[in-house]
Amino acid sequence: MGQRAGKRGFGWIILLGLCLLLVGAALLAPRWIDWTQYRDELTDLIGDVTGRRVAIDGDVRLTLLPTPSFRAEEVRLGEAAGERSPIFLRADAIQADLDLGALLVGTIRVASLRIDHPVAEFLDLPTGTDFLGFGRATLERVSILDGEIGSPLMDAGDRLTGIEADLTFGKLGDAPRLTATFRHRTLPWRLEASLGRALTLQVGPRGGGPSLRLTGMLAEDGGARFLGKLKGEGNRATELAHLLGFGVPKPADGRFALDASVDLTPDGLSLHDLSLALGDQRLAGNLALAWTDHLTWQASLRTARLDLDALRAPWQAPLVPRADSSIPEGRLTLAADAVEWRGGVLRQARVSAAWADGIVTLPEAAVVLPGGTDIALSGAVLPDENWRFAGRGEFGGDDPRPALVWAGLDPRWFPRGDRVRRISGTLALSGDRDSLVADHLDLSFDNSRLTGALRLEGWDHPNVTATLAADRLPLDALTPQTPWGDLLAGDGGFAGLKSFDGTLALTIGETV
Repeated sequence: MGQRAGKRGFGWIILLGLCLLLVGAALLAPRWIDWTQYRDELTDLIGDVTGRRVAIDGDVRLTLLPTPSFRAEEVRLGEAAGERSPIFLRADAIQADLDLGALLVGTIRVASLRIDHPVAEFLDLPTGTDFLGFGRATLERVSILDGEIGSPLMDAGDRLTGIEADLTFGKLGDAPRLTATFRHRTLPWRLEASLGRALTLQVGPRGGGPSLRLTGMLAEDGGARFLGKLKGEGNRATELAHLLGFGVPKPADGRFALDASVDLTPDGLSLHDLSLALGDQRLAGNLALAWTDHLTWQASLRTARLDLDALRAPWQAPLVPRADSSIPEGRLTLAADAVEWRGGVLRQARVSAAWADGIVTLPEAAVVLPGGTDIALSGAVLPDENWRFAGRGEFGGDDPRPALVWAGLDPRWFPRGDRVRRISGTLALSGDRDSLVADHLDLSFDNSRLTGALRLEGWDHPNVTATLAADRLPLDALTPQTPWGDLLAGDGGFAGLKSFDGTLALTIGETV
């Protein structure tokens, strides 16, 4: 009896030993095998599973227990077959933990995929909606450690760095969910998204601040088109400006709100029915970006009130300035019912401008000055170090005096009575940052006509040269409303003449 029990116990020991031997072999044998020699076969297998072109430049390891896992180092993952980008991603290592039960029935289920220090380069936009296509693999989770995203088309500061992300897949038909943190232009950001056909994405600074929320639908036909809504709100819109690498004016410190309809395709982005609020400033209109051959833009904006005095205040510099500060080619149309500038209110302002080849062309710039005087300009500006420009101007009004007071002239020198009221004229303008020339001046007032040219050099202590001709000069009408004795009494009467140097050549046909 005892001998049979001993033999039975010895049999269990042998059976247990064999099990341990098999488990040990499963644990150790894959480590003894040099899987690198099967790199090409594994590359083909991974490419078939993921649906991407794959290259493995480093070591390859495979383990079976306790969890089947595959690890490849120095991996390059290309775009989906047939797409244009030669390299989509490269990573220090990719490790996939597989579902053993699924493997036993012939299904590849990746329980988790970890990508160490991936660097993604987008050389082009995908032409389809399969941004996350993983071939025949069924994924549950993807983790990214210390990732980086960029593009040769981006400014160097636009790269996303320090990416820590988790992408989880629910049941069949459920939208993948993404949570991520990253750094952009030194600021830390947080992103949350649902990546199904019905897409939801929200991004904002970590620790609070303004946020942007994008919702919408991908095209049902599988084409690369997204239609949705973009909303933003919060305070301190400076963070969003830093996201683009730009400085910000004073209004950006206040309340921020954004609302727009979005139409995104591989060829461009359109924001229509746009509404933007920065502090007390409000803008509405449309904005379109296109990037077929190169980036271009077109904006049509309007506002009830534009505070240029606030915009002239010192701007807050970006944390990381753009390496390339050039402006892409584009067109702007801006209309404002009222413009606050130099303490006055200008009306019915409109500007149409185009930027191409480093030159700003102004087909139209018009405004109504205080008192009702109209001014219209057209021309071109070369915004280099000298800010050269050339163009034409027209002006006219029934009473130029309020505009002259707004411009800083002393009203005591204005003509008395109401004889010099209606004024109109044209001129050709040219100059740079140090000088201004008004040629072909043609000014009409009080049945008189004044022609000629003006030249101003320097701004701190300008030198003015004027060559003018008047067909008739109504001296009585030009007599100041303040008596000459009061105007010229003491040094105050000539104080204005001390602020500049000048030369005047005046020809008068007749005086009346």
